[in-house]
Amino acid sequence: MLKTLEIVHIGDVHFPESKDERLADIRDSGFPPGVAERAKLTPLRCVARKYTAVVDKQPDVLLFSGDLTSFGDAQGYRDCLTFLNQLFNLKRLPQKRLHAVPGNHDVDRLNVDPSGKDLRRKFETFVLAWEDLGIPILAVDAVRKSSVSIPKAGASGVTLFSLNSSLGCGEMRYPLEIQNKLSDLLSDYAKSVGEKDAFPLVGEILDTPAFDQDHIEEVCHTIGGMNKKNVPVVVAHHNILPQAIPRVAAYTELGRVHTKVVFSDIF
Repeated sequence: MLKTLEIVHIGDVHFPESKDERLADIRDSGFPPGVAERAKLTPLRCVARKYTAVVDKQPDVLLFSGDLTSFGDAQGYRDCLTFLNQLFNLKRLPQKRLHAVPGNHDVDRLNVDPSGKDLRRKFETFVLAWEDLGIPILAVDAVRKSSVSIPKAGASGVTLFSLNSSLGCGEMRYPLEIQNKLSDLLSDYAKSVGEKDAFPLVGEILDTPAFDQDHIEEVCHTIGGMNKKNVPVVVAHHNILPQAIPRVAAYTELGRVHTKVVFSDIF
């Protein structure tokens, strides 16, 4: 008998911009703006309605793959978690069934360590947001692993691995001699114009994904020793490099790794 496992994946919410987004195919520029605004579609509301119906059935796994906000907006991130919790009542699911990782937009660029030694600091605001919600699941500086069994399937199940792929996001790549001064200048600029307006200068041009190689090796080692009836699922915002050696470059193309799992062959 074919056993099934239901995984719900949510990512790139980009709150609060998505909350305010309105769409309509305006063909008449003279149409009264007030009426047109009331008639516009709210994409987030439509998606939320669909997801709520799915999550209400209590899926086996719920994954959050980052970019819950934009431009490192800490309040926007917290508002997104509040929104998601109101929709899904996240605490009703065991924490081992919930996994979350940061995205490149979930980086506090004003809190980047210029020395590059403290890579956790730029994610700390978002780690605290999950902790304050009572669900401390955001994987930042270590692999988070949990196993979920499939009812009535014996040893069959899924092992979830959370990997932070945004270690390189927000980092400086300027000469060490001027990094501290430049960091201060960019921080002052961002404070004066706001994170959103400053992002094209201090954000996107330094937006390079990167994994911790020790984390990848840990996951590979664990998967290598797993029961064949246990399916590994890796959660990350970016794709893992399909190369023999890691490529370090601005705008690294991480490529795509496609995996087809036929559950009938496993269970």
